Parts: sequence; C-alpha cells; structure tokens
Amino acid sequence: MIPPHYWIWFLIPTAILIFLFTFKYFFKPKPILITGGVLIISIFIAAVSTVMSYELREIPMYYQPKSWKKVANFGLFNADNKWRYDDKNGPYINVSGDFNGDGITDLAEITANREMTEIAVYVFWNCNRNSTPTLAIHDELPAAEMGIELYKPGTYQTACGKGYFECTDGDTPTVTFKYDAINLFKYESANSSLYWNPKTQKFDQHYMSD
Repeated sequence: MIPPHYWIWFLIPTAILIFLFTFKYFFKPKPILITGGVLIISIFIAAVSTVMSYELREIPMYYQPKSWKKVANFGLFNADNKWRYDDKNGPYINVSGDFNGDGITDLAEITANREMTEIAVYVFWNCNRNSTPTLAIHDELPAAEMGIELYKPGTYQTACGKGYFECTDGDTPTVTFKYDAINLFKYESANSSLYWNPKTQKFDQHYMSD
C-alpha cells in the first residue's frame, strides 16, 4: 500500500496530463508542444519514482510505523512464519535486556519493509517507546526467516573462531560481552551478534555462525 503522502506525486502529473490533453483538444497546439509536455511529465514521474525507491531503501534513524512494521504484522498465519509460534520462546520479534550497561532494561525490536525483503533492528532505550530509538542494523535479509533473541554477558566463540572461515582484520576468535547483546539469527541458518559500543555510540556486529 502506498502511504497517503505519496499520492500527491501521482495526482500532480495526472492533473497536468489532463490539462495538456484538454488544451490540445480545444486549442490544437503544435505537436511539438504536446510532445515536450509529455516528455517533461515522464521525466518528473521517473525522478519521483527514484526518490521513493531511495527513501524505502535508506531507513531513517527513527521509527517509521507507516512504512516499516513489526515482522509479526506480516503473514501471522503464513506457513513461512509457523516456526515463530511452535517454540515457547517465540515469536522472536522483540527482546529485552540491558544493552548499554546502565542497569536499566532496554527493548530491541525487529521490523520489516512491506516487501519483507529488508529488516531493521531498533533499540528503545529504557523501553521508552516515546523516545527516538537507535538503529542497530539494517540489511537486505528475508524478514520471514529472521528473528532476535538475547545474548547474556559472557565470552563466546565467533564464526571464524569456530572455523567457518579464517579470521581476518577486524575478526576475532572470541568476543566478550560485558552486558547484554542482541542475537540476530536466520531460522535454521546463520546468526550474528549486535553489541553496543560506547566509544562509537553504535552497535558492532560480529558473525557468530555461518
């Protein structure tokens, strides 16, 4: 469904096209004027379409409920999502924990775009939904197969430490969490951790399995 504020971009060129054809019918202008008008409208529509596509791909740093929704809102009874509700720990769409070590519980939530081809994980500090959440990750991943759960403080082996691939620059065999982290996983597949870095004020991602 197209958000209401986008309809204006379809109505404007439509109105202009109607005007041009009406003008042509009553005043019979030269064909070059009509051709030029149609060309301008086509360019306008192409430009707006490009902007819209870019906006959907580049998620803003704040929550947009009109365009991005909880994964659970999509295909609640879909066979692809059945795994979420078969497990007592499901449906894996949000998780609570102290993600910045301040001693106060925070809330992480996984959301998806309309096409279910991209996911984003947001963190509401202090579980305050009236505040602007922090974007933990945005990636092109199949939302129907993605979930989140909790990593408790401790030391864990990473994917390269388990031998899935060689540890290169930036990779370490193990990672230590001083406070809770987010486990972002693909059902029956790979997973990674999202751990708050107080120095960069962003979440670091570590691949934990492949």
